[in-house]
Amino acid sequence: MKEVYYPTKELSIDESMLLWRGRLYFRQYIQNKKHKFGIKFYVLTQPDGFVLKTRIYSGSNDPIVGGKGHVDKVVKYLLDDYYRVGHSVYMDNFYNSIELTEYLLDKNTYVTGTLRGNRKGNPSDVVSKKLKKGELTSAYNSKGICVMKWHDKRDVLMISSEFGDAMNEYRARSGKVSEKPESVQKYNEFMGSVDRSDQLMSYYPCERKILRWYTKIALHMFHIIMNNAFILYKQQPGKRNCRLLDFRDSPVNSRTATIRAKINRDNYKEFFNTEGRVEWQDAMIRAGRT
Repeated sequence: MKEVYYPTKELSIDESMLLWRGRLYFRQYIQNKKHKFGIKFYVLTQPDGFVLKTRIYSGSNDPIVGGKGHVDKVVKYLLDDYYRVGHSVYMDNFYNSIELTEYLLDKNTYVTGTLRGNRKGNPSDVVSKKLKKGELTSAYNSKGICVMKWHDKRDVLMISSEFGDAMNEYRARSGKVSEKPESVQKYNEFMGSVDRSDQLMSYYPCERKILRWYTKIALHMFHIIMNNAFILYKQQPGKRNCRLLDFRDSPVNSRTATIRAKINRDNYKEFFNTEGRVEWQDAMIRAGRT
């Protein structure tokens, strides 16, 4: 992918699940996903759902991202081709820590996302402070990384190496105007790209109930390629109104039209056997190869 296309500034990392209920030693469980049991993919995406890089998690014995420091290995693997150009990466609290944020900041890559309160190195005065609705407290370390706690309907703990604790006005869908930290606004804007990619694939699923897990993975990867092509196609001038279904049908229609054109009157008789029956499968294969 990196040889033919370079992404936008904003990137996000999250998990995606491919449904699989059969026996498989690296089958995973994620409670808040639509498919709770299945094959886990770690995915790097753009805000529009374009998939840049993915990694199948094969368990603790995974030679690249398994074992101790698993989460940090995943992030470093996915971002390996995008260091030192100023990307902004959005991740949830499964990935974020002060240590990882410092590592990425040294490589000129910025991090924004939620943070778990029990991570090593968290400022205890921020994590333990009791807040009322709308209140905010924050702390910065020597590298300028901001750990912030803000209370809305509940406490929200954030970490960012790009944004501070500044509050910005925003307008809700109801029309009500209120204030929200800039890091929270940006996180809400750019974090949902993996879910957007899953949403595109859910409209016209190509996976079926099959006996081989690797066949299902192959179909899933083909599905990702089709959606990536659709997103790139819509970036072209005059193509924004193209429907996903029409785009998916176009390669099939193009191929079948080519085959039909090769079946003409000159070679029509050879598609019939001596008993007068039409062997359509063999006929279409021969026509496609001539």
